[in-house]
Amino acid sequence: MINVQQASLVSGSGLFIYLTQDGGNIFSARITGYVRQNESTNQIAFGISKNSGIASTSYDYDLNTTYLIVMKYTFDAEESDQVALWVDPNLMEPETTPDATTVSGTDLSEIANIILSQLTASNNPPDAVIDGIKITTTWNDIPSAIDHNSSDLFEQYALMQNYPNPFNPTTTPFVLTKHRFIHLQYSGPKSSYTG
Repeated sequence: MINVQQASLVSGSGLFIYLTQDGGNIFSARITGYVRQNESTNQIAFGISKNSGIASTSYDYDLNTTYLIVMKYTFDAEESDQVALWVDPNLMEPETTPDATTVSGTDLSEIANIILSQLTASNNPPDAVIDGIKITTTWNDIPSAIDHNSSDLFEQYALMQNYPNPFNPTTTPFVLTKHRFIHLQYSGPKSSYTG
């Protein structure tokens, strides 16, 4: 879930999340989630990319509103893998048509890392709160992503050293041993973010 207070007006910037292969970083093969703001209407659009090009929704979404974003990667041994994005899908229904989808770009062999990125001010990062990240393997498992009442505790977790990134030394991946809701707080040059 994401609540965007301000987003980039520049096409191709305003990213907020990467999904990468094992050992990957923001410069390697990746899936990227974007948010951009329309200068004249101040409404936002969400987008998804598989290393090249961005498939975006229309600018139909309001600032300061929380949206459930679902990103899906489909491995396809015969054709190009597909990435898809939904904004506030009806999770009680079978999987619906995505709001944005693309097959352009390099296919991944796996997805092993989640990287939240807060770029420097010159790169127009979004000013947003991300409230929970959940990875599932089926559409039917997604509704549990909004169940905040789980009493299970983590057995262990790891917060790894930031990748050697000369443009942004604060990009930090983390790994959890179970699929659960987390509380992640980021403090950076713009302000403090909690998700």
